[in-house]
Formats: sequence, structure tokens, C-alpha cells
Amino acid sequence: MGQYDDIAKLAGLKEKGLLTEQEFEQQKKKILSQNIYEDNGSNSKRPNSFTFKAVVFFVLGLIVPLWPISLPLFWYLAYKSYKSGE
Repeated sequence: MGQYDDIAKLAGLKEKGLLTEQEFEQQKKKILSQNIYEDNGSNSKRPNSFTFKAVVFFVLGLIVPLWPISLPLFWYLAYKSYKSGE
């Protein structure tokens, strides 16, 4: 609600004649643009969300490329174990 309070203060100054219409609009744009950047920054600071995703993708990146090698190997070992009765 800080941006609305600041704009209300500016409107009060404009009504008193201390600010022109042009100065009021410039200051209002400045306040609104600052708060847009602050809001976007707060969304990117979620705790542990990036770390968890990074770990999951890192592990998947290690596992997925190896399955063409490991899957036939495990099938062979399973078949060999089945034939030997162990």
C-alpha cells in the first residue's frame, strides 16, 4: 500500500499548487515503476524452490543419459540370475 500513500501525498501537493500536472505525472510514473521492479524481485526469492529444482534436474541429468547402457545390463544380469536359479 506504500505506493498508493505516496501517490496520495503527491496529489495533495498538486492540489495545494506545489506541483504542476507534469511534475505530478512524472513522480507518479517513477513511484509505480519502482514498485513494479520490487514486486518482480520478491517473486524470485522463494526459499529453496530453485535449489530443489536444480538438484532434481541435476540428478535426472545424470540418470537419464545412462539408461540405454544400464537397462540392457540389468536385463542381462536378471536373465542370468533367472537361468542359474538364484
